[in-house]
Amino acid sequence: MIRVEGLRVTYPDGYTALERASLTVEPGEIVVLAGPNGGGKTTLLRAIAGIIPNYIQASVEGRVEVDGVDPRRDPQGAHQLLGVTQQDPVAQVAGPTPLLEAGLALALRGTPRQVLLERARRALSLVGLEGLEHRPVTRLSTGQLVRTGLAGVLSGDPQYLLLDEPTGHLDSQGSRVLADILRELRARGKGVVVASHDPRIWALADKCYTVDRSLAEGCPSLPPLPERPPESMKSGGVVLELRDVWASYPGGPPVLRGVSLEARSGELTAITGPNGAGKTTVLLVASGILKPSRGRIAFRERPALLPADPLLLFSRGTLREELEEQGRRVPQWALGVADKPLLRASGGELRLAALALVAGSGRRLLLVDEPTVGLDPWNRRSIAEVLLGLAGEGYAVVYTTHDDELASLANRVYVVEGGVARRA
Repeated sequence: MIRVEGLRVTYPDGYTALERASLTVEPGEIVVLAGPNGGGKTTLLRAIAGIIPNYIQASVEGRVEVDGVDPRRDPQGAHQLLGVTQQDPVAQVAGPTPLLEAGLALALRGTPRQVLLERARRALSLVGLEGLEHRPVTRLSTGQLVRTGLAGVLSGDPQYLLLDEPTGHLDSQGSRVLADILRELRARGKGVVVASHDPRIWALADKCYTVDRSLAEGCPSLPPLPERPPESMKSGGVVLELRDVWASYPGGPPVLRGVSLEARSGELTAITGPNGAGKTTVLLVASGILKPSRGRIAFRERPALLPADPLLLFSRGTLREELEEQGRRVPQWALGVADKPLLRASGGELRLAALALVAGSGRRLLLVDEPTVGLDPWNRRSIAEVLLGLAGEGYAVVYTTHDDELASLANRVYVVEGGVARRA
């Protein structure tokens, strides 16, 4: 059993992330942690795993035990019982290919080669990565990286799993696969703790807690997204046009095989499709970062790109410092994250800060990769309102998403699959 009693976690800057948090996780239970960004879900998982305070400095009070093992005093003992995934799939994966990542933990335990390979391949099959065993992880989509990291955890067959926003980067099929995996783990007597904003995961819970510095039983109510803009919403001319664009990464096969699409000022353009289909590649080509091998790209506005890793945009410690250095103010909708140290911010908080940064860049063509990944339902609604507001101000906003509701707000939707794009 995982037992947490009266947990209090305070970071070195004096911020108390958790106060009087208590819960239990029995073998064969799925326990869901819901609640707002920055509420303490990741902190709670890290405290259970012993990452806090052994690897991330913080003051920890209260009791944490995993089958009687205190992860603060015996992190190695806890590690033998736990499998942990992080929000950031890039930080999660250490192996150069999915197969080597899935076998890494087993190799460190001295598992015989044949047994290692069998278990690693079984884990990759379970997460739906058959055929990608030897692909370099640098050529995997973010969703495929999530699955790779999960395979690395599953191959070790831990008694308890701590999963931080596992569906954040997954397409619909990947989310269904994960739900099936969670059901199977429960049936096998494994204990699972999942921090998630995804109602599909909430529905699987044996116990659900709303985490907002303390824990309250039950999942929160979901606010709806704002309504789609009226048809009278003004749209302008074409500011971005791709025609029969082909593109590939060095040494690899074509990822885009004749993509054609356009974006207009005053409009939202959504790009959807499964993991690995080429959605992010479309944005990289549209931004000028990746040169196409064939086709035509026409710009009538300079693009600003919000990449999958928001930290790449920052050189200062907080959003306010970054904007003040550029002589700009924090927009009203980003005040809640303006002074949060970026290195301690949740994935959702980083998204909000990065969108505030690019929206005020002076460029009127915004390319946004998965704007609601890691966002709680309230911030998800805020982001949707911001995107609609930017379009209303005449911006052309192109965004990739696995969120069907967010895609439905767009004036035009393109589905990318098999290297081509079709208008939905």
